[in-house]
Amino acid sequence: MLRQGLQILLPNANPVSLGAKLHAAMLAGA
Repeated sequence: MLRQGLQILLPNANPVSLGAKLHAAMLAGA
C-alpha cells in the first residue's frame, strides 16, 4: 500500500530512492 502511494507521488523516482523513501516512511510510522 505504501509502496503504491509512493509510486504515485514519485513516479519519476528510481527503485533505490523509492525503497529508501518507503523505508523512511515506515520508520516514521506512516
